[in-house]
Amino acid sequence: MAALMQLTWLLTMAAIASGCATLGVPAPQDEAKAVDTPSGYSAGMFTPPTRDPHQRSAQARDLWQRLRQGFEIKDVQHSSVERELARWMSWPATINEASVRAGPFFYHVVEETERRSLPAEFALVPFVETGFHLTARSHRNAVGLWQIMPATGQRFGLGRNWWYDGRQDFLASTNAALEYLSYLYQRFDGDPLLALAAYNAGEGRIDAARTQNRNKGRGQDFWSLSLPSETRSYVPRVLALAQIIDQPERYGVQLAPIANRPVLVSVETGGQIELAVAAELAELDADQLRMLNPGYLRWATAPEGPHLLIVPELSAQALQAGLEALPTSSRVRWDSHRVARGDTLWDLSRHYGVSTAVLRQTNGLRGDRIRVGQTLLVPRGPGEAVGTDKSKQIYVVRRGDSLWSIARRFGVSHRQIATWNGLRVNATIRPGKRLLIWA
Repeated sequence: MAALMQLTWLLTMAAIASGCATLGVPAPQDEAKAVDTPSGYSAGMFTPPTRDPHQRSAQARDLWQRLRQGFEIKDVQHSSVERELARWMSWPATINEASVRAGPFFYHVVEETERRSLPAEFALVPFVETGFHLTARSHRNAVGLWQIMPATGQRFGLGRNWWYDGRQDFLASTNAALEYLSYLYQRFDGDPLLALAAYNAGEGRIDAARTQNRNKGRGQDFWSLSLPSETRSYVPRVLALAQIIDQPERYGVQLAPIANRPVLVSVETGGQIELAVAAELAELDADQLRMLNPGYLRWATAPEGPHLLIVPELSAQALQAGLEALPTSSRVRWDSHRVARGDTLWDLSRHYGVSTAVLRQTNGLRGDRIRVGQTLLVPRGPGEAVGTDKSKQIYVVRRGDSLWSIARRFGVSHRQIATWNGLRVNATIRPGKRLLIWA
C-alpha cells in the first residue's frame, strides 16, 4: 500500500509538471536602473559552503535543508532584491505550486549542481525561468525547464529533430544548462552574479558592459554594469528566491516537502521503442510516461537515439524485466500500405501521421518516388492508425483555436491531430493552417 501511495503521489507531481507554461513571477514592464550600493556584498567575495557536498547530502533531513546549506550569496541588501522579494510575495502561491511541480525532479538538479561545485543558488534557475514547467516555450524560441535557446542547445550537445528535442529532455537539458553555468562561473572568475547575468543576457552582452565600464574607470561587478532591465531584475529575482527558501517561515511561504533521495531513475531501453509499449512494461499510464519524458515529441523514442526513459524508481525493475523479454518485432508496431494509383509519399505521410522523412528512412527510399503495387512499412503510433472507414476532413484553423479545442470539436484527441499532421503535441497553430482530421 505504501508503494502504491508513493507511486500515486509521484505521478500526480509529474502530471502537474506538464502543465501550461507560466514563467514564474511576471517580469516588470520597465524598471529604472538601481544606483544604490548593495550591502553584504563585495565583488568577487562570496561565502563558499563550509561542508563537503556529500556530507551535506548525508546530513540534510530534506532537500530544502540540503539546498540551504549550499547557499553562497549571503545577506545581499539592495533595493532591486527588495523589489523582487515583494514581487515574489505578491504571488504567494507561485512558490508553493512550483515546489510541488519540482518534487520528483529537483533532487537531480541539486545533486548535479553540487557535483559541479556550483553555488546552490544556481539550482533555483528553473524556478525563475519557468516555474519548473518542463515544456515551457518562450516567444523567443527558448524551450524547456531551463529555457535553452537553439544555439545554446547545439553548443552543449542537445539533439533536436522530428522525433526529439533535447531541450525538453529533463536529464539532457539539466546537464547542458549546468555545464553552461559552470562554464560561465569559471569564465567570470567565480562571480555567481555575473554568471547568472550571462545565462540570462549572454556572455557577450556582459563582456561588452564590463569593457564599457573599464574604459570609463567604473566597477565591473554586476551592480555597476549597464544591462537590460530584464537582466537587472533576473539576478535579484534569484537572490530573492534564495532568501525566501532560506527563511520560509519569515516570509510565510509553505514549501512542499521534497525527500532528500531520488524518486526517478533512467532506464536504457536499448533501441527505438513506442512509449505506449514501454508504459505497459513499466505498468504506467502512457500519458504519465510522456509527461516524465517530454523530450520525445512523437509516439516513440528516436530511431537513432537517445533511448533513455525516466520512470519512477518503483517502475524501473518492471520496465527492465519487460525489455529483456520483449521481442524486437514488438518494440515498434507497424502498418503495411500497398501503394495504389494516385498515392504520393506526401499523401501517405498525412494519412498515417508520420513525416515523409520517416517513411523514406523506414523503407530505404532515396527520394519521394513510390510505385504502384509497392508495399511500404509505416510505424504506427498507439491508437493512431487510420482505418479506411474513417472520414477524412480538412479543417482550416481559426483565430483562437488550439489543438485541444479542435480535438473536442471533432471528438478525437489532441495527440491524434498532432500525429496526423506531424506536429508536436504542444504546438502553437496559426489561423489559416490546414489540418487533416480523421473524424
